[in-house]
Amino acid sequence: MSNKEVEQQKKDLQDRSERLERQFVEAQAEMHAKHGIPEKPENLNDISGEAWAAAFDKAVDSRVESVTRNLHSLYGWPQWMSNYSPEEAAQAIERLDHGARLTEALRYITGWLNRVVEEVEEGQKHE
Repeated sequence: MSNKEVEQQKKDLQDRSERLERQFVEAQAEMHAKHGIPEKPENLNDISGEAWAAAFDKAVDSRVESVTRNLHSLYGWPQWMSNYSPEEAAQAIERLDHGARLTEALRYITGWLNRVVEEVEEGQKHE
């Protein structure tokens, strides 16, 4: 193997190592953003605080964009809901084989949305 080939392999390994480290930091930041933990993990001692903050901020921004896209679909709910009565929806759920699971899912969704509304209202109080 020539000296040039050895140097190229060394550079390729270094590039892969940097890419893997970057991906690992991004994955850690995503996990911490999901759980609202801004502190840099102890296993990332060799990463600067600034690099961690940038990765964490990027992960938070990504999550906010994602939830915004998903919440957008809620705008259509009142339209289709106005086409049916709650009684019709209940009858439809009762006829489903997985009606009990759907009922539990609706309880979860309702509870989650109520918590969202509470958070929004609390935030508006502080403005």
